Amino acid sequence: MPKHIKDNIAKIYSQQPLSVEELHKLEKWLESSDSDDLGNQWLGEMWNEARDTDVEISFESIKKEINQRISPPVRRIRKLGHVFQRVAAILLLPLLLIVAWLAYHQSSEETQWVEVRTGKGEQAGFCLPDGSEVRMNALSTLAYNLDYNEDNRDLKVMGEVFIKVHKNKELPLVVKTGNLAVEALGTEFYVKNYEDEEVIEALLVEGRVGVDIANPGELVERTILNPGQGVYYNKVLHQADVRNFNTDMALAWSEGRLVFNDDEFGQVVKKIERWYGITVRYNPEDFKGESFSVNLKKEETLYNLLEILTEAIGFNYRMIEDTVIITKE
Repeated sequence: MPKHIKDNIAKIYSQQPLSVEELHKLEKWLESSDSDDLGNQWLGEMWNEARDTDVEISFESIKKEINQRISPPVRRIRKLGHVFQRVAAILLLPLLLIVAWLAYHQSSEETQWVEVRTGKGEQAGFCLPDGSEVRMNALSTLAYNLDYNEDNRDLKVMGEVFIKVHKNKELPLVVKTGNLAVEALGTEFYVKNYEDEEVIEALLVEGRVGVDIANPGELVERTILNPGQGVYYNKVLHQADVRNFNTDMALAWSEGRLVFNDDEFGQVVKKIERWYGITVRYNPEDFKGESFSVNLKKEETLYNLLEILTEAIGFNYRMIEDTVIITKE
């Protein structure tokens, strides 16, 4: 195996970013490895080790299986407890190489983006190429380009994401979501922006950040946040205000806790759907003016939550597969 290929593999294994040129070299090596018995043997051994199996696998079958699992450049991330706590053991070299190869191959655009997504009932935790730690709630998307940590640390976010930024004075990390752009050097902050919700939130836990607010037809306004402060931007009214927030309440989801803090019933339903990966059907008119507050334990079951809600608000419910139908008593 050529030395430069070994060097690039070592970079991937240690979660260091690769340049487009290095990815191109890996692509060529992967293509030439189709007829390389030693390459097949090595990749098969590494893949088998990653999967904790003794079944022999060829290079072609590895590529086929990866292509079935990944829709490049989107990389779906399963629940934190099942995947990311064991990422070093599971995502060994074959998978990482193919991910890099597919991401390079996917787009001919000058800026190539890699996306990480979570679905209903899914959460994720992982490290970006610069060492920044990310936790994602359900139905969220985070995107970064292949030049990330070289000449930029730009991220695009939709959904609910908490980031512990690796400090780099020369290269600030910038998160763009809707009308907000959050710039940070070394800090911890939270961003929330769901398409079906009116308010975008940017909340600072530690450090100091600048938040740029871009209202349509107006100049960009910058707000500096101190720990415990957040920007709340209303997408309908195009208005922003800064206020203090409860850190424990805001970040409970990142610790596996589901919290409702005087939430209107419609908001309660949205959280339940995302958290448990289900669909809830109800008549909004029946629950106007209803609100709910509770701090649930970790890994609370859907059944227990519904029983608590039934007692607090008063309704009947029944489940059909992954759908909960709620009717007012």
